[in-house]
Amino acid sequence: MLSQATPSHIPNDSSESGPGTTPFQLALILAGVYCLFCAVYIVLSTGFAARISQSVPEMLNIETAKGLAFVLLTGALFFVSAWTLLTRLEAEQMRLRKQATLLVDVEQRSLAGLFAGSIAHDINNMLTVAQCQLGELSDIAASKASGDLAVRATAVESSLQEISKLSGRLAKIGLQQPRGEWTVGELSTTIARAVTIGRQHLRVRRCDISLSLEPTPSSRHNALLVTRSVINLLINAGDATGGRGRVEIKLFRDGDYYALEIHDNGPGVPPEDADRVFEECFTTKPDGTGLGLVIVAVCAREHGGKAQVKPSELGGACFRMTFAARESHSTPPG
Repeated sequence: MLSQATPSHIPNDSSESGPGTTPFQLALILAGVYCLFCAVYIVLSTGFAARISQSVPEMLNIETAKGLAFVLLTGALFFVSAWTLLTRLEAEQMRLRKQATLLVDVEQRSLAGLFAGSIAHDINNMLTVAQCQLGELSDIAASKASGDLAVRATAVESSLQEISKLSGRLAKIGLQQPRGEWTVGELSTTIARAVTIGRQHLRVRRCDISLSLEPTPSSRHNALLVTRSVINLLINAGDATGGRGRVEIKLFRDGDYYALEIHDNGPGVPPEDADRVFEECFTTKPDGTGLGLVIVAVCAREHGGKAQVKPSELGGACFRMTFAARESHSTPPG
């Protein structure tokens, strides 16, 4: 089993730093270089001013001139640096907004398709029961030679057939919705990107988020489905904590599976609801649709695992998804 990575705090309003250097270390280095430059400039320029000045007033004028020149030069450099950095930040924010908008659009269409497929499945189940009952009525009508009852039974059967056709169309709508393509890549990288997008959400950006992702080898997975699931769970955690709580995201190897856990310090999920939260249309939110966690369950199932919710050591809920390793075909760990 691989060792679990050390958690790293994700700041709310800054970009992720490159490998090997933290934002604090980089800022410290830049500040040190600037201070060194200023010190060398002051020593050299003061010595030069002392050598060329003939009197104290002349030296005062030289010192004033070089001080103003230094301020103007450093101000110009600061302006160029700040303008370049802010331009890049604005471009990155626009890219993230466009990506988030695209994901929301795809998610809405996919949820509609999933909902349509679920309704079609339930309709077919009820149609099967109705058709069986109708068959019995037809037999009774034949045995009693009741022409009127037989006509009514035929009319009902025709209506049921039309409903069955409509149900088939509804199911096709569900199958046609975009669910993403299976690609080869690192699951940990996909999850990290999803967290980067999800943490921009208004209900998440003020949360204290920590991330601990164990490196994973390249594997075949549905990146879009994984991304949507992680975003849904992040938003769920943000809602549960009032948008200002603590959220911990962990990915680690658990036997033949990789386990993704998202913890929060919210009120948690009541035990009586733990088995129902992944059902279609089940929600405890006044404006909820009950479809967000359905995507999570579908994602885990399509990757050979399962979705669960349990109490978290933070005091709230822990939503757990398991992903089967390529060599694994056993039952997901509980």
